[in-house]
Amino acid sequence: MQTLHLYTFVLLIAILYEFVAADFIPATETPAPALLAQSRPHRIVAVADLHGDYENTMNVFKMAGLVDENEKWAGGDYTTFVQTGDVVDRGDDTIKLYAMLERLIGEAEEAGGKMIVLLGNHELMNLSGDWRFVFPSELATFGSLEDRVNAFKPTGFIGRFLFGLDLVAVVNTTVFCHGGVHPLFAAKGIDWINEMTYAELPEYHSSHGTRGDPLGLFGGNGPTWYRGYALSPEQDVCPLLMEALKSMNATRMVVGHTVQESGRILSRCDGRLIVIDVGITAYYGGHRAALEIVGDVVKAIYEGASEEIKSEGQEWPRNGIYRIEQQFICKMDDYSAS
Repeated sequence: MQTLHLYTFVLLIAILYEFVAADFIPATETPAPALLAQSRPHRIVAVADLHGDYENTMNVFKMAGLVDENEKWAGGDYTTFVQTGDVVDRGDDTIKLYAMLERLIGEAEEAGGKMIVLLGNHELMNLSGDWRFVFPSELATFGSLEDRVNAFKPTGFIGRFLFGLDLVAVVNTTVFCHGGVHPLFAAKGIDWINEMTYAELPEYHSSHGTRGDPLGLFGGNGPTWYRGYALSPEQDVCPLLMEALKSMNATRMVVGHTVQESGRILSRCDGRLIVIDVGITAYYGGHRAALEIVGDVVKAIYEGASEEIKSEGQEWPRNGIYRIEQQFICKMDDYSAS
């Protein structure tokens, strides 16, 4: 009987505890797993020749997600943007374009992203006093001939920007330049090319292109002018391209310079060379295109569409490479300036 009373007492205490606990002891919940921040994959975007057309340039930049509707940097901290030169000539917006590019470089850096602007052959032409492709209407935006001359001096508001730019850049395993890096220059290395550019450009400018380029870095075989990869038969130039890429520890080369009248980005040598000058400026039709590289996926971006550029791993024989190298070097006289 005493055992029964003890059992009943313990049962009543247990029931009372449940009621008290429900009212006074806060329930504990299994915490939800913390949401991990979703970092976006690194994105490389490249755009080629702008040639004095601010409106069409902005259309392409917006299409590629580089700027927002207010023309501010929209690439965040996950985008590296490369502009491969030829901002000037064939249009009136030289001042606006260079000012915008300088501004975006700062905005990209503040956001943790990166923007790279390279020299093109038309930058070198203007710095050396070759103004064959300067429109009279563009000249008028500077105020006078003297004002434009002063703007492109090392101390001028455009010259200060241009004299600090590289000729060649590499991002991950992709080399960027305006025309193409010939194996003879690739063997010297990208750092050497850019260091020589800084060293030689002042005299090249002051002499109007008659001095300051003893090795032809700014000439027809140099990285801003060379068209061999874009125009010569693939069986002849793909071995050259592979040799150049090997010297620079790169997998592909992205260039502008050679306009694609179709308005479509051109892939050559099994995706190892990508020509991205589609004629953005109104002078060439106002086509819109950009190149995007995310990881190993390379895409041509167009208005409302994109196309993947694939590589099948094709190789080219290196036998006789230096013989064909001499045969297919492009001279400035071989192709008219463009």
